[in-house]
Amino acid sequence: MSTYNSLTASIDGLLSSVKLEWTSTMAGTDADGADAVMASQTIYYTDVYEANDGSGPVNENKSIDVGTDISATITGLTSDRAYQFTIRGSDNATTPVTFHRSVNATPN
Repeated sequence: MSTYNSLTASIDGLLSSVKLEWTSTMAGTDADGADAVMASQTIYYTDVYEANDGSGPVNENKSIDVGTDISATITGLTSDRAYQFTIRGSDNATTPVTFHRSVNATPN
């Protein structure tokens, strides 16, 4: 079964940003009998910020398509607020598998 082996979040040297890096292992075969590969990946997180009209905080669910990359830097985050980032991937196996992993980070 395809899976993520690791997902790390780094804020070193970054301001209001988080660098995510991950590794994965693909398992199974595609319709042609070749080894399965990553088909797609998306990072999900919720951003919370004050509404322009002063009506209170806004919870905005965000997603970023990262294709077959192995890292991404997310910018424009609120400093000193904890975020949970979840990466969800799927492989191209004959019976596709969707898998995920989460990590928490608090930007500077």
